Amino acid sequence: QIFAPRYRNLGYIRVKGFTMMHAANGCPFPQIGALSTRQGHHWTIEDNVVRFANTVGIDIGTEGWAIMKPEVWEGTSRGDRPEGPWCGVAGIVVRRNIVSDNGQAGIEAYGAGPNLLVEDNLIERNNRVHFAVDSEAGGLKSHGVKNSIFRRNVFRDNDCSGLWLDGDADNNRITQNLFLGNMGSGCFLEACGRVGDFQGLVWNLVDNNIAAYTRPAVGGFYGDGFYVHSGGQAIFCHNLALGNAFYGIRIQYLDARHPTHAHHIFNNIILANGRGAIHIPPPSEQVQDNFSDYNLFGPSGAGAQPAFCGGLGKGPGGPSPLVSFTEWQDTYGWDTHSIYAPDIKAQLWVRSLELELNGGPAADLQFPGIPPGVSQEPYQSPPQGMAGYAQADARDAWSEYGIDIDYFGDPRPQGQPPTPGPLQLSPGEGSLGVHLWPTR
Repeated sequence: QIFAPRYRNLGYIRVKGFTMMHAANGCPFPQIGALSTRQGHHWTIEDNVVRFANTVGIDIGTEGWAIMKPEVWEGTSRGDRPEGPWCGVAGIVVRRNIVSDNGQAGIEAYGAGPNLLVEDNLIERNNRVHFAVDSEAGGLKSHGVKNSIFRRNVFRDNDCSGLWLDGDADNNRITQNLFLGNMGSGCFLEACGRVGDFQGLVWNLVDNNIAAYTRPAVGGFYGDGFYVHSGGQAIFCHNLALGNAFYGIRIQYLDARHPTHAHHIFNNIILANGRGAIHIPPPSEQVQDNFSDYNLFGPSGAGAQPAFCGGLGKGPGGPSPLVSFTEWQDTYGWDTHSIYAPDIKAQLWVRSLELELNGGPAADLQFPGIPPGVSQEPYQSPPQGMAGYAQADARDAWSEYGIDIDYFGDPRPQGQPPTPGPLQLSPGEGSLGVHLWPTR
């Protein structure tokens, strides 16, 4: 390792302005980053470059499965061992760093929440030596992160999922991020949305993001823009899913460990994806209360009408066949207010981060920000606000008409429904060209 405290659990440390390269570290577990908080709390890690580590660039949180896998701590004195995923780690800020070209993962975050803030980072080309994408590889891979914010980051060209929140990932907000050219999935939620440490429902809000050109991988990761399995209660709204190899948004039921229920998908723009626009498990004994409507769909990657799938299976596509837009509406009653616009087009340059969008009718659409039947306040966990970051509380994102800002942080007009997608289109102006990052 390059920078790591001798003792665990130290707090209020700021690491700023370093370039750290070529750590000869091992792969998780335990997670051992070139830059490590060693179970510390209230750290600020900002304006650093962390690259070309053998495995992990930065680790925050509790380092590993101390109770579930005690053998990894064999020979360590009892007083120096972490005690599971909740060891007082809280209040970590990771901002404006470049985390790139690390062998396995850019950032590992086991038990790094609550109140983790990850913002304005460039996280690219991680998993350089090609560990399995279904292990601990990720631009950012976490376990047990709750009540946290991931915003205005670029996850680009990682040979693994861009952002992967695993294991009790509840009450988080993922907003204003770019997921570009990653492998397997752009944004991946796993084992999320359960009643846990918080009372009531524990949602994750994924809003105002762009996921484009995700590449396929083995192990069930086929190239989705946004992907969920073994979990429920995620809200996907005002996102753009463009040109991904598999689905724009895929919700997959895997087993009975975590109910795959209460996913809400609305006000998104989804186009040019390789297999289909949306995959959601239909209502069944295992699946309840999923909802998709008020979305704008463009043609598939091949230029045909978008396809959809309501299946439970683990393999590509599951046991249910692909269906057309009208069959999707008639069979499942989903997206009855959504629109297919064959003329909508978009192109995104991954290196220069320029986007051209010809929205066609998108500028004239005004879908309701919160569809009928969806609670005005879905976040019912007790707020645990981040000191100095009151605006980061996920519940504050909701207004009378839904998400009250766009991808660039500009306010959406009050008193009228917003246009779909993360970018606001002026009525009568169906196209725009923008530079996507930095957003401010």
